[in-house]
Amino acid sequence: MLYFVGILRREDANAILKGKRVAVIGSEPSAIQFVPKLVQDPSIEVVQFHPRPVVVETAFSGVKWMFAHIPEVMHIYCNRILL
Repeated sequence: MLYFVGILRREDANAILKGKRVAVIGSEPSAIQFVPKLVQDPSIEVVQFHPRPVVVETAFSGVKWMFAHIPEVMHIYCNRILL
């Protein structure tokens, strides 16, 4: 059987955040539980960061040619990645 050897963290319910700047990395289920409570206090500034996934695809010579000669194709392709 495998055992977890990392560090478990729980929020301190008694922490005083009034007037503080709070950084939240990620917007997963744990963040969804406490961020709405934080933003209710106007003196707390919340900065949230969630990185986008990196999409790696190989570009074939035909695709490279289309990107170089037909700009709209690249715009459509880039917009598809960002959605």
